[in-house]
Amino acid sequence: MSAHLAVVNGRLVLPGGVEQAELVICDGRIVAVGGLPKKWSGPRIDAGQMLVAAGFIDLQLNGAFGVDFTEDGAGIWKAAARLPEQGVTSFLPTVVSSPPDSVHSARRALASPPAGGGAVAEPLGLHLEGPLLNPDRRGAHSAEHLREPSAHLVADWCPENGVVMVTIAPELPGALEVISLLARRGVTVAAGHSEATAEEAVEAVRAGVSHVTHLYNAMSPLHHRKPGLVGFTLARRDVTAGIIVDGVHSDPTAVAVAWNAKGSDGLVLITDACALQGMQDGPPDSDDAAPTTRSSSAGSTRSRSERPSLGSSMLTRRGNAVHNEQGALAGSVLTMPEAVRNLVEYTGCEISEAVAAATATPARVVGAGSKGVLAAGRDADIVLLDDDLRVALTVVGGRIAYDPGALAPERP
Repeated sequence: MSAHLAVVNGRLVLPGGVEQAELVICDGRIVAVGGLPKKWSGPRIDAGQMLVAAGFIDLQLNGAFGVDFTEDGAGIWKAAARLPEQGVTSFLPTVVSSPPDSVHSARRALASPPAGGGAVAEPLGLHLEGPLLNPDRRGAHSAEHLREPSAHLVADWCPENGVVMVTIAPELPGALEVISLLARRGVTVAAGHSEATAEEAVEAVRAGVSHVTHLYNAMSPLHHRKPGLVGFTLARRDVTAGIIVDGVHSDPTAVAVAWNAKGSDGLVLITDACALQGMQDGPPDSDDAAPTTRSSSAGSTRSRSERPSLGSSMLTRRGNAVHNEQGALAGSVLTMPEAVRNLVEYTGCEISEAVAAATATPARVVGAGSKGVLAAGRDADIVLLDDDLRVALTVVGGRIAYDPGALAPERP
């Protein structure tokens, strides 16, 4: 495809709202937002009055399309090839609490992208969700893999080595020192899987915490005399928070509370998706039924040993809820377009605000300054959405990564 491309006849989702405008791309970057240059002779995509937004950025993706990143680091690239189908152009592959080899495997995979091929979603680096978690709030994480924070354990965790975000329980012994160390290296440090008090959360932010992992989940609940991490996060504008808006992890009213407190500048839509996301639904599992899951790619029933996992735990899906063998919620099957649609439904917010929570705000959280906004000089990561906020086309770095066939660029 030509290095030059224009998107015309679209409604651009910009920071100030939705505007009718054209988008001009050159060599993987947006070079103009407004009108086409005179005598434009390059290829163009007719958006047909669809919404044109920055590509979605998912900061917490444990796996998808049958791949669990903790168990299969190389699978990061398999998922990356499919994620543009969901409008995702950048993501943080997330590794849960596991042996060190799992992190090493994922880091090696990130450093060795497959040669050739088409445009794929860009892994921005790893999100290590564990093992520095509170055992009492571990959720689906395996207790045997949890560790107390230490400088030795995080000795080589830094963006240069592929680690962009780390989730840590700030109340653990030694946590504040580790938080400070990671923050100085440029890692985004998130508080999560925690029983931190509001006072402990204050100390954590002073040490370098700037984000909270899946607000409400795996943390002590809000109480009017013990606000804890939830209350602290809702009250602070200088701390962002991820939230799973799937109708399972948080009630719609709780989502609305968080939105009214933090808005699009403070709330980040995440999927927390697991390997079951993107796979065709099979018949619901029951307690006395053989635990099987049907793959959309192979169309065959998997044995228990082949079933999708989260770390070392086998997963079961019932509707939109995913549980591990102990019955704990274990990620989701949520997609980013669903999260955007749900946020609009639950809160009544503007589409541009919901899109910002899936684009500009996550980009800011991890310092991806070239992404997240449709503006001159930014990466040409773009998604076209129909009126139902469903993905019609995805462009990554100026190259078409997903196109069902009706919107291929044409020359004028």
